[in-house]
Amino acid sequence: MAFKKQINWDMVELYVKSGCSQIKIAKSLCMDEETLRVQAREKYKMDWSSFSAALRSEGELLLEAQLLY
Repeated sequence: MAFKKQINWDMVELYVKSGCSQIKIAKSLCMDEETLRVQAREKYKMDWSSFSAALRSEGELLLEAQLLY
């Protein structure tokens, strides 16, 4: 059985909300993009594009809210 790298998902979510690309996130975790996609699918039960789109929208909303105050 292959070793499964532990991922700090709070950091991944923060990176995605901040607009980081999947490639940059994977490199920061010392893994390839496919491994990140597979583990995200296992954890969140959705593909990377759906996962990242939802979080990017949330990040954009947070930025817009900061501009209002």
